[in-house]
Amino acid sequence: MIPKLMTTLIVLIMIGLCFSPLNFGAFYILFRPLVQPYATEHYTLFSGIPLTGIFAVVLIVFSVFSCIIRRGYTISAPNIIPLYAFLFFSATSFLNTIDYGVSIAHVLKIATGVSLYILLYSAIQTTADANKVLYSLVITSIIPMLFGYFQFFTHTGIGVDGTRINSLFGVCNSYGMFLCVSLFAALMLIFQEDNRFKRIFLMCTIASIVVSSILARNRGSWIALSASLFFSYFGYVKEIRARWFILAGALMTLFFSGMVIDRFMELGETTSWGGSKNTFAGRVEFWKVIISLIPDHPLIGFGIGTANLVTDKFHKIRNVPHNDYVRLALEVGLPGAILYITFLLRELFNNIRLIYDKQNWFINYPMLAAVIYWIIMSTVQNAIYNVTIFPMFLTLMAVARKWNILTNGETFPRR
Repeated sequence: MIPKLMTTLIVLIMIGLCFSPLNFGAFYILFRPLVQPYATEHYTLFSGIPLTGIFAVVLIVFSVFSCIIRRGYTISAPNIIPLYAFLFFSATSFLNTIDYGVSIAHVLKIATGVSLYILLYSAIQTTADANKVLYSLVITSIIPMLFGYFQFFTHTGIGVDGTRINSLFGVCNSYGMFLCVSLFAALMLIFQEDNRFKRIFLMCTIASIVVSSILARNRGSWIALSASLFFSYFGYVKEIRARWFILAGALMTLFFSGMVIDRFMELGETTSWGGSKNTFAGRVEFWKVIISLIPDHPLIGFGIGTANLVTDKFHKIRNVPHNDYVRLALEVGLPGAILYITFLLRELFNNIRLIYDKQNWFINYPMLAAVIYWIIMSTVQNAIYNVTIFPMFLTLMAVARKWNILTNGETFPRR
């Protein structure tokens, strides 16, 4: 009863904010991680209808409606065409789907991210608006981090000793990705913030995000985050004070080296889908199994969201591949997977080009790192299907795209 009352209250607030699309989007970012336990525990509004699905429907309807009728709003945001085409192939995959309910739910997840992107891209009219959205991405991490610390100190997380935290997300890998997206938003803010108290708040939040990421023990996020910040740095050598990164890295190594080393030593653990294989080798073997199925339906796939059902049917392995590119090729076909890869590469090349725009380095450096991080993580996780994290990533993209347009005096979006 309480979850339904909470859902009703949130929906009423969303409806009340319909007169302010920017506040509507910021509120969605703030509350969505907090209701993730309802999705993890499979709460339903009615029989078969997920409780959290109502939020997605309200967001999608409001975003599309606003972008069509409001002056100055557009459904044609930068780099949106590959995503629209990807949604088309996702819908086409329904022709082969094993479970229509599962496929509908996964299309809604992706449409949620796309809808938030076009809404916020249009709603951000000033750099102050952009910073408001960035602060919502940072503030939304606070309660999940506090709950994560509670798990750590009370040994109610996962693992043998219960100290590996997953916070409100149920899965440590998802929590780690959530923290990293919040970190990129915090970097965009702290690089430009002059207010002393706001800088202190952001520094404390960044430190907490890093510590929480370590406690989540997500090896993939550690590697992807380090690689993305490192490679992006070479485009902004003169703007970034590397000594702060070196100092932070040294402190993390000093305090958490034992935990990090132990986590990498666990690579030798065997997996349920890889038999005697270790974690990574087991995943590679599983990817080979999935790749062997792709030629059966190369154009429209087996149905979006059905990877575990397909592998269970043909190989008696009920699991997902932890690789967006392989999974999408299986579920929506090769054209759909190629469109998604095209979207990511276009975003990567756009941010590489922006290296020459030193005026907005404080936005463009974290965004370049975020794109590199996302591309790497998509090889070992199913990031696009996370209804909390994927919209957050697209929100970062909306802020970065619009910031560059506003400050460079452009009157039209770069495609």
